[in-house]
Amino acid sequence: MNRTLIVTEQGPEIVETQPEFAGEGDTLINISHSSLNYKDAMALDGNRGILRHLPTVPGIDAVGTLADGTLVTVNVSSGRELTDVPDVTNMDAQEAAKVLEDADLELNAELRREASEDVPKGEIISQHPAAGTQISKGSKVTVTVSDGPEMVQVPSLSGVNVNQASATLGSMGLQVTVNKVDSERPDGEVIAVAGENTEVAKGTTVEVRVSNGMLMVMPNITRMKPADADKALRDVGWSGRLVEGPTVPTGALVDNGLIGHQEVNAGDTVRRDAAIGYNLWQFTAERLIR
Repeated sequence: MNRTLIVTEQGPEIVETQPEFAGEGDTLINISHSSLNYKDAMALDGNRGILRHLPTVPGIDAVGTLADGTLVTVNVSSGRELTDVPDVTNMDAQEAAKVLEDADLELNAELRREASEDVPKGEIISQHPAAGTQISKGSKVTVTVSDGPEMVQVPSLSGVNVNQASATLGSMGLQVTVNKVDSERPDGEVIAVAGENTEVAKGTTVEVRVSNGMLMVMPNITRMKPADADKALRDVGWSGRLVEGPTVPTGALVDNGLIGHQEVNAGDTVRRDAAIGYNLWQFTAERLIR
């Protein structure tokens, strides 16, 4: 509802606006002061008449005296209509725009973006003004949209000590699980990191495969006595046991009692704690005759 301030010789009075109060806008007012928009500024320069069109601009006053004693009408606006800001959090921008439009509000096209571990990518984290706030219809509401969890690139840490690798991954916001595997590499050395050189969300658990140092290269123990073979194996870090198998006949007397066959071939990898079988040569005259 619009209201009209009527100024007469009897004093001012505010009444509901009627057509007869509109006036023609041709009355000269000697203005003493004003809230000064461009229309009031024109009036201060002596331009005749102040014309107000509905709806009026809120907050504009014209204070002065009548130049010729005629009736003056001034339309007073109660301001823009207010509305409650709806809650648009956890909506996407398209849904929020529709909800705000229904409330005679507008979504600010400049969307703010922020990483979030809790709010899915594309959904609204927060809004300004907050839900429940009363603002003028037609106002804009600014929202912050989730970009999802912050992403980090998993580094390649092959060859690094497991403690150093765990510290590096932890500083990047990643969780670490260590899986020890058989390897010839030194105990505690990183063999590989799962997903290295790819992007994952912060907080992701990353598997680090670490050598347990339990593999070794099998040396050649043929033509050795069992005691010498055992020493040769221990010298390279072996901790298992030798297992004697059936003898192998030979016609060479010089080979009698030496290892003629080893279960694990020289150059192959074997666990350091593995049992290794062997067969000794045994001299036999029958072999000599043949």
